[in-house]
Amino acid sequence: MRVAVEGATGVLGRALLPQLLAAGYDVLGLVRDKRRAERLFAQFGPPELDFEELDLLERGLEARLPAILTGSDVVIQAATAIPADPCAPGAWDLNTRVRIRGTGRLQRAALEANVRTFLLQSVVMAYPDGGDRWLDESTPIDSSTGRRHITHPVAIMESMMYLFQRQGKPIRWCILKGGLFVGPGTGQERLLERIRSGEEVIPGDGRNFVSLVNVQDAAAAYVTAVQRTEPGSVFNICDEPIRYGDYVDRLAEMIHAPQPLRDSSKASPPSWRCTNQRARERLNWSPARGIWPRVSETVGDAK
Repeated sequence: MRVAVEGATGVLGRALLPQLLAAGYDVLGLVRDKRRAERLFAQFGPPELDFEELDLLERGLEARLPAILTGSDVVIQAATAIPADPCAPGAWDLNTRVRIRGTGRLQRAALEANVRTFLLQSVVMAYPDGGDRWLDESTPIDSSTGRRHITHPVAIMESMMYLFQRQGKPIRWCILKGGLFVGPGTGQERLLERIRSGEEVIPGDGRNFVSLVNVQDAAAAYVTAVQRTEPGSVFNICDEPIRYGDYVDRLAEMIHAPQPLRDSSKASPPSWRCTNQRARERLNWSPARGIWPRVSETVGDAK
């Protein structure tokens, strides 16, 4: 069975491809830079792993994308363009185009290429602020004006999956709503550095919940979904939620750094207390790696 992965060199893709190969799948990585991809996965190679260079937003891609996907049994859309500075003007525009236009192109090409399964990467952070309330997969996407530039593209992208049901072709699709990635190569590394340097300040009282997931655990969910997901499934892929202040304080303790200060003058971020019960029961997935870095991943202790 061949699995085509769009976004193969991204944070999720770098964890996912080795797991797919270990599970016995042939993998086609859809990437913007083939040479970089070959360097990242130098320990693997043809025929089990191959790469196709493309840009989801490139002109004329629609004409050749079905041929690229032909022969693939599964397509995984894991491409994003998360901005380095999320507050810069227009910072989210590229991500919006990737989520909407790019996903639509992959979807149409998958139908034309007779792909049997389509998995979509989404995020639990598109849910509204739930406070202490548990958020499951029936929770609607946040429609508030202040976060529309982030959440509205997610809502459109997810709704596009339901179009598969109207095409008259049997295609098994699944949306995996990931928590915030932690582990090597993720934002957790930058957070550790901010804690170590004393730059990290917790906005508000730190009681807002965060739903995190180790990127290796997230990748394992995709491998499982390739094998067993039911058509039209939606899953929260996250570890047990934790209050942000408790999370950061524990990280500080692990690297022997002072606990970051709270700043009550700043508004607390949204609270996402997301349940993974459906994934445990229906996907038979549960996080195994966990959210805490190993000693070797904490870079070095504070002095």
